[in-house]
Amino acid sequence: DTLLKREQQIDEKEHTPDIVKLYEKLRLCMEKVDQKAPEYIRMAASLNAGETTYSLEHASDLRVEVQKVYELIDALSKKILTLGLNQDPPPHPSNLRLQRMIRYSATLFVQEKLLGLMSLPTKEQFEELKKKRKEEMERKRAVERQVLFFFQSFC
Repeated sequence: DTLLKREQQIDEKEHTPDIVKLYEKLRLCMEKVDQKAPEYIRMAASLNAGETTYSLEHASDLRVEVQKVYELIDALSKKILTLGLNQDPPPHPSNLRLQRMIRYSATLFVQEKLLGLMSLPTKEQFEELKKKRKEEMERKRAVERQVLFFFQSFC
């Protein structure tokens, strides 16, 4: 009998509750967003400025990837929120509160990060932005040449 209880205690110690497993997955997703979102934001800003440092296709793929992780965060937090609701007895009120807080923090995380995801230009807009940037760079070079010529003629 004592041996059976001991085995049961060991099993309980080794058993990871579902909420912990889901929360760990949720945190991994949040970390992934924290890594990928700034990269996307840099790309989008560059592309919207008409720069050709990044490819529009790669930025678009990254945006889709980040959005999928947001969807996963949302799904995981919803799953955490509803854990054990159909069980008898229902979860302890403190567990339910924890589940609501996890959902709330995940929702805030997604909202905060999504606001920072500026949109990408369309292919046509990007071509126009590149053209304008090239014209602007040519104008700057022309002005620089004029200034240089001006100073050289006086020195």
